[in-house]
Amino acid sequence: MSEYEELNSLLRNFKFSITDLTSFENHIENTLKGFPASKLQINKGRAVYRCRKYTLPVTDLYRFESQFSYRTDLQNINKFGRCNVPKNSIFYGSMLHSCHRNQMKPAQLAQFGYLTTIFETSSLLNSSEKEGIEVYGVAMWEAKQDFEVTIIPPNSILRANSGLANDLLSTHEQHMETIGAENDIREFYDILGKEFSKSMYGRPDSEYGISALFSSHAIHSGGGIAYCSVKTDHKGFNIALSPQKLDDNFVFVRAGLAELWKFGNHPYFKFIATSERDFGIPLIYNDINNNSRQDVFDHFKNKGIKPNYILEAFSKKIYTF
Repeated sequence: MSEYEELNSLLRNFKFSITDLTSFENHIENTLKGFPASKLQINKGRAVYRCRKYTLPVTDLYRFESQFSYRTDLQNINKFGRCNVPKNSIFYGSMLHSCHRNQMKPAQLAQFGYLTTIFETSSLLNSSEKEGIEVYGVAMWEAKQDFEVTIIPPNSILRANSGLANDLLSTHEQHMETIGAENDIREFYDILGKEFSKSMYGRPDSEYGISALFSSHAIHSGGGIAYCSVKTDHKGFNIALSPQKLDDNFVFVRAGLAELWKFGNHPYFKFIATSERDFGIPLIYNDINNNSRQDVFDHFKNKGIKPNYILEAFSKKIYTF
């Protein structure tokens, strides 16, 4: 049995036990050294977006880049994430797919860029039953230079539902053809793609084990990975970077404040305020207190939501500063 056959056998029967996780980690250190990975080039000027959800009511705004970027309290990171192991900090962001990016005006770029990352975080958007409002701090960085990240090929089932998934999968398949990859390697990537696309709702964090351990290896080796969103086949994809990769390759541009309203299964996104570039002083936001929500009211009224229901939602205090 080849090394990849042995690895695939382990993953097909994975129980997410300490024994299985340790065994997979050992395989990563040995079998996957120099593994054939497909690459995606991130060009200079491309934007990456990240959001943080506020607890309501909002008592103060995030004022520094460090509040948006990545965690530095490593001692408090005690669980697996999709791309990080315990005690390990990763920058999670979202980027727009280039084919959509090229068709958008600047104002649309920001809105769709932020929406992509909010989809990954929102409990309202990922539940047909929940209603209410969520408030987000959103931030944007721009690439200072061209660089590459490793592609995690999506599950082939997603190909028919998403142009982005099709493009990433096609790039990966072309690379596999070019290097003459054996079936064992292709099967490994197929299993990996399923791990990155599976829903984790109601599952223990240990079930991130395969994607987290592989990501840690790939990010440590190459600095970053790109993978499809598990929450939406929207216009963007996710990117996970080491803190060093973010700091070396991106410059912080601005932050913003956004509201997400949802009633009767009808969402509405409203951009409230933006800041200017961070020069090491607290970010200053514009228009926070001068924003009418008449458009929000009209949107839900046109959707058939009863005015009294909307007014009740509007009566709740969102900000206390």
